[in-house]
Amino acid sequence: MGICALAPDEKKILTEKVGEALVKKSGKKKTYTVEEVKAAARGANIPFGWDCWAYSLYCDRTEFDAYHQAIGEVCNFDFMHGKMLEAVSEILPNIDASSVGTLTEVLGSSSWFSDLLDSFGDSVDVP
Repeated sequence: MGICALAPDEKKILTEKVGEALVKKSGKKKTYTVEEVKAAARGANIPFGWDCWAYSLYCDRTEFDAYHQAIGEVCNFDFMHGKMLEAVSEILPNIDASSVGTLTEVLGSSSWFSDLLDSFGDSVDVP
C-alpha cells in the first residue's frame, strides 16, 4: 500500500503506537504539535510516510494545515481525520466515528479522546 493509503489495521497500529508514545513523552493534552507527533512516531518506529495520518488525529486543523502549507503539500484534514476516527472506533468500540466530528469540536463535549489516551496509560484528565 502506498504512503498516502494506509490499510485500516495500519491506522489502528499508528493510532495506538503514536498515542502511547505521546502520552509517555508529552502527557495527555487536547492536541499536540507536529514536532511532538513526529518525535512520538520516530520513537515508536513508525514509518516516516505515515506521519501525516498521525498529524490528522493528534494535531488540530490549524497545526495540520500550517505544516502542510509550509512544506508545499496539500492534504485533506477532514478526510484523513475521519479515516483515523474510524480506526479509533475500533480501539474504543463505544465511539461512533460518524457522529464524533473533528477532535477540536468534540473535546469540550465528549470524553472519547481522553478515553483513547487513557487506553495508552497515564490516566490523567485532559485539561
